[in-house]
Amino acid sequence: MYDEKKQINETVAILMAIHKIENENKYGIDFFDTCTRLAVDLAAFKNPAFSEEMEIRLLHLLNFETSNGFFKLVDNGGFYFGEMVDGQEVKFRMADNLPVPYIDINFTNKSTINPIKEVYVGPKNNSNLTAIAVFLETVGLGNVTVKKSVASYR
Repeated sequence: MYDEKKQINETVAILMAIHKIENENKYGIDFFDTCTRLAVDLAAFKNPAFSEEMEIRLLHLLNFETSNGFFKLVDNGGFYFGEMVDGQEVKFRMADNLPVPYIDINFTNKSTINPIKEVYVGPKNNSNLTAIAVFLETVGLGNVTVKKSVASYR
């Protein structure tokens, strides 16, 4: 969603729903489901300057599971091209001294399709465009146009 007024209206509506749920049942399942929906919606909000890129974000939510008196992240699996699949191993990479979780998702339907046609490199990303194109070709995602974004962050 690129329209800032719609983003604000959507956020207010969800926050009001969370407030109502919280008043009815402290931290019940509806509360956590609605908070999850808010997180997903926020990830879909984009600066209008990026509308020309028609970005599609792929989100895959992980769950917390109790472990040794605390929590760990787990992937419970889901549907992959119409088939139920097991969860993937949760891995981590470091970014600004923080561990960032990720899972490897093959979205090519066992290398039969490539849904990526263009990659826009963000304004703060200093990566060489050729290096990104080589990476994509090497991992089997060929024939992708790599461009530097002209949009700025808000």
